[in-house]
Amino acid sequence: MIPLIALVAAALPCTAQAIVPLNTLLANSGSLTAGPITFSNFQVPPWLPDPTVGVRPPLEFGDIGVSATTNVDGTVTLSFVGIDPVTGLPQELAVSAAGAKELVRWALFSFTVVDSALRVHSMERSVTTGPNSVGENGIFTSLTTIEPSGMPNALGASYSMATPFTQPMPGGNLATFNMAAEFGLNGGSFGSVPSSTIGSFNLKYSLVQVGSPVPIVVPSLSVGGAPYMDPSGLGIFAINPAAQDGGVTLSLSSSNPAAFVLPATVTVPQGYTTGVFRGQATVDVPTDVFVSLSLNDVTQTRLFTAVPPSPLVVSSITGITISTSGASLRVLLSRNSFSVATVQLTSSNPALAPVPASVLVAQASAAVPVAFKIVANDTPVTFSATLNGVTQSTSITIPRTVDTVAIGKAELVTKNGSLKVDASSTVPSAVLTLFNSATGQAIGIMTNTGLSGTGARYSFQGTVPPVTTLLLKSSFNGTSTAAVSQK
Repeated sequence: MIPLIALVAAALPCTAQAIVPLNTLLANSGSLTAGPITFSNFQVPPWLPDPTVGVRPPLEFGDIGVSATTNVDGTVTLSFVGIDPVTGLPQELAVSAAGAKELVRWALFSFTVVDSALRVHSMERSVTTGPNSVGENGIFTSLTTIEPSGMPNALGASYSMATPFTQPMPGGNLATFNMAAEFGLNGGSFGSVPSSTIGSFNLKYSLVQVGSPVPIVVPSLSVGGAPYMDPSGLGIFAINPAAQDGGVTLSLSSSNPAAFVLPATVTVPQGYTTGVFRGQATVDVPTDVFVSLSLNDVTQTRLFTAVPPSPLVVSSITGITISTSGASLRVLLSRNSFSVATVQLTSSNPALAPVPASVLVAQASAAVPVAFKIVANDTPVTFSATLNGVTQSTSITIPRTVDTVAIGKAELVTKNGSLKVDASSTVPSAVLTLFNSATGQAIGIMTNTGLSGTGARYSFQGTVPPVTTLLLKSSFNGTSTAAVSQK
């Protein structure tokens, strides 16, 4: 393997950037570039425990600096250096608390080869120790890949080395990669270099030209690698070894695509050993399906229960287009239903505003027409809709009806007080009552003599005190006046 480009390697000077506090890189999403490699996306690992809980020491970052160096042989070194938190100058790390047995530092980062003609081939790990080479503490280091799932995967040995240790990059020659570095001092449980302090943890990257040969490796599904599925439909699976140049594409299938939709394929990027995918449940009740993952004619299957993305319930019921004759109820569900949902309906006054026992909702909403009986007074009615144990209600006031009444004929025989009146109402069930308009005295209730068009005819005949003007009142709020013809 030829590191970098042989013709120019000897001419490259050793160029180091100034040490940048790790806290600054974390806070500002900063990056460092040395030669053809940019280091970026510095983060605190999300899986770290709360530093105030448990036996591990506080996880600090203010005493770590980061620098990137272009070396004379064309390699690039990323160094995590102990610094004085105040001055930012190099200062070896040491276990400071009395009786403490451990000092731990972590950092996530990514590297990207910005020169499209080059790739990272291998990485050398090394540490610098403090002046005291003996003691009860030992230096330890650990490197992990940050898989597409977001979780770490050990990258080689998790101990330090008395001499630099070189390992090839997983998956062949890489253009980009996500990594995590852990290093520190440990009270003897592991850590192979005795020291009371640690100066720096160094990662030296060797580069080769694009197309440089690598061993032919054919990844396969890991033994027992049927995908893990969490209830939300997220799937995680493993291959072995890491995906090579171009990544590895696997086929996905669902035994019931109508209930659980999966992408046709999922790709593990180069250098990684796990992949993730997400399916979409399209069910309203829990439904068992089989999720299958295939690579190189090998298929592994996992039973999975697809659950609704959220409970399917009635979100609201509202009244629209309300009039004296009726209204339209709008039943709205909490989400689209994947099957036809049967929503139960009730009315607090079915005699005046009846509703069907249920309504079928094909997606997210349905309209229910309601016919009102006519009422003499404004009458509130409560309508309720229930699905899967959740009930929503709304109150609608049926507006009172005001009929149109008219007096057609009114004659009084003054000699004997005989009064004859003909009248009409637009509401056939109305009760019409006559009054003396001048005194307000009730004269009598008129007789309904039958239908007339969409209304009814009424008559009255009786002996009454002298009256010159009649007032006609309807039980449905209509009124009319007329002069009485005197005979």
